[in-house]
Amino acid sequence: MPARAELTLAALGLIHHCSAKSLYELASARGVTPDESWNVYTLAKALIEPGAVWHQLSHLGRSTLLVVDELRQKRGQATVELPWGVADPNGDGLRPEVTHAVDTFSSEWEASMAQPGPPAPHTSMTSAPDQAEALRQTLPRIIDALDELELAITLVAYNDISQRTPSGPLLAKALGHLDPEVSADWDEAADWGIWSGFLVHHGGSWWVSDAALDFVAAEHSAQLATLANLWWARCDNAVQAELARALADQFPPTSLANYARTYFPLLDASTLSNFFERGHRLGALSGHRGTALLGYLIEGKNLADAVEPLLPQPAPGVYLDSVDSVVGAGPLSRDHREKLGLVARCVRAGMTPRWVIDRDVVLRSLSAMSAGDLCDQLGAVIIGGVPESLRHQIHDWESRAQSLVLSPDFPGTVLRCADHYLSELLLVDQKLNTLHLARTDDTILMSQRDIGQTRRVLLDSGYPTLPGDVTAPSPRVRTTPQATPLPESWWVNIIASANDMPRNAVWTEDVLRDAIAERTLLALAVRVGDTERHMVVEPRSIAGGRLRVKDTAVDVERTLPLDTIVSINPAQRPLTKNA
Repeated sequence: MPARAELTLAALGLIHHCSAKSLYELASARGVTPDESWNVYTLAKALIEPGAVWHQLSHLGRSTLLVVDELRQKRGQATVELPWGVADPNGDGLRPEVTHAVDTFSSEWEASMAQPGPPAPHTSMTSAPDQAEALRQTLPRIIDALDELELAITLVAYNDISQRTPSGPLLAKALGHLDPEVSADWDEAADWGIWSGFLVHHGGSWWVSDAALDFVAAEHSAQLATLANLWWARCDNAVQAELARALADQFPPTSLANYARTYFPLLDASTLSNFFERGHRLGALSGHRGTALLGYLIEGKNLADAVEPLLPQPAPGVYLDSVDSVVGAGPLSRDHREKLGLVARCVRAGMTPRWVIDRDVVLRSLSAMSAGDLCDQLGAVIIGGVPESLRHQIHDWESRAQSLVLSPDFPGTVLRCADHYLSELLLVDQKLNTLHLARTDDTILMSQRDIGQTRRVLLDSGYPTLPGDVTAPSPRVRTTPQATPLPESWWVNIIASANDMPRNAVWTEDVLRDAIAERTLLALAVRVGDTERHMVVEPRSIAGGRLRVKDTAVDVERTLPLDTIVSINPAQRPLTKNA
């Protein structure tokens, strides 16, 4: 098995032959994200890690991997063009770090190569399923999930949910406690929110992202398009291309998930399973086949426009269900949801929405508009118009709220009553004892509690008051900085440093120290006067700008100034422990 120093030197040679573009593509293929502070040796060591090389191999199709296996066993030459960094550009074999990675994961490699390959796709099908209809059938369930995700985002945005760990089940439990009247699948909503990045855990609390607020403001078609595009973007390009080919061939004779697993045998099975499972939940897959949504994604269509005709039509409005609730016979439009939000809270979303009239919501709206205007807004939503009982209730809340005005007077609250009778009623009401009310004028009372506590006690005791602060609360938004790729100039400088003469390179001592630690033989070219001398050495130590080595040709120790070393390469023959 080659020493790490040998592999790193080979990687330095590979970087030497790269362009900035090909080096960036190689790092991406191996899942290596360098930091701006890295040097060429740091990058080389990251590129030769077995896990990084395995990451590149796992995204290759089975036919390409079979060629890699033949080269590994030296049973032939490459019959297909292998990706950059897999085959040795100077020969017909594999690069040493590729062979090393396969040897490291030999059991996984052998098991994957022993699996049967994917079956040949159908040339045609006499009755292909209606992909649009398959998507249409899943949309009611998806609309429920979209609305529940929207409810979860709203709750997180306006509540401080503190948790030490970013656990989906714990977040779902907290959401259920915050609004126990809402019948929602909070586990599903929390899962989608965390997966999409709309719900962010930071500093021991939950926040929403900027994108989450855009999601909440969008129609169902745009919401589905957002999640579907996120799902598809997380699929590897090679897997995307193979799924597109399979669908173009009128579906493989097995499920798309099984087809992908056999075509990409090294890909993590759980990653693939999660990808396809989420695709089913999104409606991109139905049973063993793709729906129209998957076809739209493959074709690169505008999903919101393509999906819109397939969505259930919004309900024309809502019906009064009881004296304090309304229900819809289908999903509600964004406009109707906003109008209902002036007087009610959503307790069931999706295809069968239900909203409950809430006094606190009405009072907040009455701070910005009159009861008449509020009823006019609702008239466009409630089929048959606003019932007289509800209209009377809203006007009554307005009248009573205007009869009692609160204002802060640190550390307490001033209560201004419309008449002496109301002030007397407040003073004798036993439910208000905790406010410790005292008269200061014929119609003015003073509470020892702050304005928030005073208003809550009054509301709970049946005395509506308008909120003192009618400004909309600010959502808890956590802006996540987007990672920007390193500029092309960084890659160019890395390549240039790989081409430096060893005596000028910042990586020379790193290479030599690794070789010393691993007892790796090196082939050195050393400048002696006006000539170069080539020797195979075992490096022993390095200090003060000088390298102590054992010259294996004559079994003699030498000390070489580092600035005389012209080139460093692997010696191509291992050093045994007994050497």
